[in-house]
Amino acid sequence: MKPRLFVLLFLCLRAMPLGAQSTDAQVRERIDYLQKRFDEGQGSAKIWWWGWLWGYAGMTAAQMGIYFAVPADSEENKTTRDILLVGAASSFLGVIGQIITPMTPAYAGDELRALPEGTAQQRAEKLRRGEALLKESAEREEFGRSWIAHGACVVVNLGAGLIIW
Repeated sequence: MKPRLFVLLFLCLRAMPLGAQSTDAQVRERIDYLQKRFDEGQGSAKIWWWGWLWGYAGMTAAQMGIYFAVPADSEENKTTRDILLVGAASSFLGVIGQIITPMTPAYAGDELRALPEGTAQQRAEKLRRGEALLKESAEREEFGRSWIAHGACVVVNLGAGLIIW
């Protein structure tokens, strides 16, 4: 009976996550690995996220600026103003989308670097957070490539087109 208990205990220990049974050197190595990966992708992720955010915000601001600059003195101008208003609303939805789904890889490296690592316990917690950031980054990319994200863009733009039509 005791050998079975030993085997069960051994298997349970082997199934624990890296941080739970690793040496401090392994934890440090894993943190360094995660930090390097986050740092490598952070610049591109920031450009991507901020580019889309400022692009949508710029389109919203430009369309609203032109909307208020065009006088509503003729039927043609009223139509132009309506089109600008619908365009501003649809690009503002893009701004909202960028804000509510932040680009985790754009800040993950900075967040991980800021965590303390003076003690073994702090390093273990830093590793847990780093692995969580890695998972969040993967989920963010998966969602960004999903049919849901692309479908939402199609729905917004088709809806805008139908409203204008």
